[in-house]
Amino acid sequence: MRKFLCILFPVTLVLALMVFSGCSVPQGSRDSKDGLFQASTINALLAGVYDGDMTFRTLRQHGDFGLGTVNGLNGEMIGLDGKFYQIKTNGKAYLIPDTMKTPFAEVTFFHPETTLQITDSMGSYDQLKSYLKKMIPGKNIFYAFKIEEIYSKKLKT
Repeated sequence: MRKFLCILFPVTLVLALMVFSGCSVPQGSRDSKDGLFQASTINALLAGVYDGDMTFRTLRQHGDFGLGTVNGLNGEMIGLDGKFYQIKTNGKAYLIPDTMKTPFAEVTFFHPETTLQITDSMGSYDQLKSYLKKMIPGKNIFYAFKIEEIYSKKLKT
């Protein structure tokens, strides 16, 4: 089982975060739209398997939100709103072509069960982590958080 939470922050960032703590739903499972799909394993990646055989076109069939990497460990992968981005060492995000492959990824279809709007300022990453930890009831369930920026412009009178 997984839990989804959409949090709206009045800050200037967009962050996709997934907390993984167990196994994925097997491919072909009838509940695969309500689970986590994993391409390869972290152990394969740690053993030096840096080239995958799954394209991002295929990965997209299993989820629209997630984390992973690209062939050759050439940056990090972030999946957000059905698009996959490669974050290179220069810090820039590049749209990943459907034909590129991944040696490791974890994705899900993101549909929030709860949406919260936080009006208090989160002054640091540690404050954000502390806040999120309080919201997670257990450590053996998958959680996906999508944190979005919202704007509230003050009108001049």
